[in-house]
Amino acid sequence: MLKDKKFKIEDKRLEIFNNTETELKQPVSKRGSILLAELVAIKLVLDYISRVENKTIIEEVKIFSDSQSAIGILSLNWKIENHRSTSHEIISLIKSIQKHHGIKINFEWTPGHADVRGNEIADKLAKEAAKEANENEKEAHITVTKQDIKTAARILVNKKWQHCWDNSDTGRFYYNFHHNVNEKLALDFPDHKTSKIIRNLRSGYYLKNYQNKINSNVDPKCECGQLETVEHYLLFCENYEEARQKLIHDIFFNTGSVHIDLELLLSIEKNDNYSVSRETPMRLLGDFIRESRRFD
Repeated sequence: MLKDKKFKIEDKRLEIFNNTETELKQPVSKRGSILLAELVAIKLVLDYISRVENKTIIEEVKIFSDSQSAIGILSLNWKIENHRSTSHEIISLIKSIQKHHGIKINFEWTPGHADVRGNEIADKLAKEAAKEANENEKEAHITVTKQDIKTAARILVNKKWQHCWDNSDTGRFYYNFHHNVNEKLALDFPDHKTSKIIRNLRSGYYLKNYQNKINSNVDPKCECGQLETVEHYLLFCENYEEARQKLIHDIFFNTGSVHIDLELLLSIEKNDNYSVSRETPMRLLGDFIRESRRFD
């Protein structure tokens, strides 16, 4: 601790208690994360310490933060995943203060929004900084890191990708089961072979009816005599009725649904109508595929 000073940092705000108070605040980009706000606040107090004229009276600075990630990165050598430039700048500043001025810099975790002295002032400063960022974003000096730029670029690319996917003339059968481009595919679930079959069923470019369209020598019909489409194979073909009845039973037992359809079986996105994870219908569909022996 400073002999008569206490430093406290929380979120986007910072306060310094002395016989007289010094309040510091720094607007952070709206694209910035909570971790960035914490790091900016910590850097703000270290910059302030660097500017103090009579540093000889200071033996120790204790910085309080409710961000375990910030404390871990700056004092426990945690791996830096984001905001590397800002983090390394702060670490260098800490080393400089300790080396050239002999001031110990220590961090202490404090629970956010707890009954801790100064939290009301800290909250007030956070609101003021946020308002300043909103009202004066173009003019204000707002911290933007490389990570912010990468995040903004990724969001923009995803928006354009989503727009193209929503308005494309191709892949419409697959689109029924994969609307959101950000949804990740389970490439090897429930196993590699079955996962590949499920992906091909989603595309619609797999069974005999489609193969006949690109090669007229292929018989478009299923062994039961009907056109072999994805819908026919999964929902109607009498050759796989025993496996299908087991699938219907298992779907009901796990989801409460008495019906099965292509969306339930093939959709990548989680269905909000059911409390189970997306993996459950996929696993049961995998059981049906194996028991039908269609692809053996």
